[in-house]
Order: sequence, then structure tokens, then C-alpha cells
Amino acid sequence: MDFFVLLMDKKVADKNVESHNDLSLEEIKDVIIVSGKSRLRPVLLTALTAVLGLIPLAIGLNFDFFGLITDLNPHLYMGGDNVIFGDL
Repeated sequence: MDFFVLLMDKKVADKNVESHNDLSLEEIKDVIIVSGKSRLRPVLLTALTAVLGLIPLAIGLNFDFFGLITDLNPHLYMGGDNVIFGDL
């Protein structure tokens, strides 16, 4: 929304009108399309990384971090303490 308002303010300044209400419907549609195109990719990437980051928690994938550091063997296993969050 902030980016949309910034583009609307820029359009008002470029057209030398007093407020957003003085813009035509076509100009407002153009601003909506431009702001939507430019912000869709970052929003989708943020949502995708959040979902992919939470998949191990949802399926209960665990590994031994200290075993990875000391023995170079992470001891991957399914289940464990993280699985209880899936039952909520």
C-alpha cells in the first residue's frame, strides 16, 4: 500500500492537481497496475521462503547440530520434539 500511495503522490505532483481525487479513473488504474507489477515478485518470494522455511518444522525433520560440527555427521531423523507442533 505504501508504494501505491507513493506512486499516487508522484502522479498528483506530475499532473499539478490538488489531491488523489482529482485524478481520472484511468490514471488510478495505471498506478494500481504499475504498483502491483513491481511489488508482486518481492511479496511472493517472501511468502515462498516462509513456507519453505517452515516445512522442516511441519514434518518434524531434525538433525544433530553438535554432531554435525564435531563428527561431521548430522544424524538426520524424522520426528522428535518438533512433531508436537503439528498436532495443535
